[in-house]
Amino acid sequence: MNEILSACAQQMTQQNGVAFRDWLSLLALVAGICTFIWKLYADTKSARYRETVGFLEKRTAGLMADWKLVQKAVAEGQDFDDAAKSMLGMLDTVALLVKKKAFDKELVYNYWWAYFIDAKKNPAVEAWIKARHDLDKHVLEHFLELHAEFKKRCEAEQAQATVTTAPPPPSA
Repeated sequence: MNEILSACAQQMTQQNGVAFRDWLSLLALVAGICTFIWKLYADTKSARYRETVGFLEKRTAGLMADWKLVQKAVAEGQDFDDAAKSMLGMLDTVALLVKKKAFDKELVYNYWWAYFIDAKKNPAVEAWIKARHDLDKHVLEHFLELHAEFKKRCEAEQAQATVTTAPPPPSA
C-alpha cells in the first residue's frame, strides 16, 4: 500500500510539479489562518462586551446626575445648557462608538435605552437638541440615529407586549 502511495505521489510530482505533501502543507496553512481569524473575531467580540460594560458602569452615575440636573433646571425654568451638553455629549459619544462597532449595541440598549428615549420626551430638551442640530447637522447626529432606532424598538416591544397580553379569564 505504501508503495502505491509513494508511486502516486512521485507520479503527481512528475506530472504537476507539486507533491502531495505540498498540498497537505497548504491545507494546514489555510486551516491555521481560518482558525486565527475565527479566534480573533471571538476575542474582539468578548473585548467589545467587556469594554462596553466597563464604560457604561463607570459612566451611569454621572449620566444619571446630569439627567437629574437637566430635569431640575427645566422644572425650575433655569438654564440647563452645561448639563445637557455633558449628558447628550456622552450619549452621542456612546452612539458613535456603537456605530464604529467599538461598543455592543445590545448592551447599550439594555443599560441606557431610557436615556436615549426620555431625553427627547422633554419638550425643552428636544427644543435644545433641535436648535443645536439645526445650527450644525453633525451635532448629536449619532445620538439622533440611535435614538430613532431605540425608540422604534421600544414601540415594537410595547406593541408586542399589548398583543400577547391575554385578557383575564371570566370569573365564574
